[in-house]
Order: sequence, then structure tokens, then C-alpha cells
Amino acid sequence: MLARRCFSSATLPPTIRQLLASPPPPSAASIQINGWVKSIRKQKKVAFAVISDGSSDSGLQAVFTDVNLARQ
Repeated sequence: MLARRCFSSATLPPTIRQLLASPPPPSAASIQINGWVKSIRKQKKVAFAVISDGSSDSGLQAVFTDVNLARQ
């Protein structure tokens, strides 16, 4: 017999597809997502990382004002 596991969506972070479909309210201070970094672009004072989780063709872009954080 196979056991079926049910996970509540309230405990899992939203997928990128869900975030792109209905963006969070501007009052949201931070959002947690799970995924992998597809690319990083570094400039003098800012770095950009494209994050994907496979749920959407387009990823999310994270902006780092401290370029050293992008190296981690």
C-alpha cells in the first residue's frame, strides 16, 4: 500500500509561477523561495541573480546591493 503525503501550501514557500501570477502586497518585507541560481551579473556596486525553480520559464531577479553577497 502506498502512503499518500499531503503538504499544506501554507508551510511551503510559493513557487515562482505563483509569485508571478499574483505578486505579494507591497507591505511584504521579505519573501522566501526555493530554487537555484541560473546566472549572476555583477556591476560595481550591485549584483543581479536570476533564480529559477522550474515552475516557470522566466525566473525571478534578486538584487544585491552588496556585491560580496552574490559570491556566497
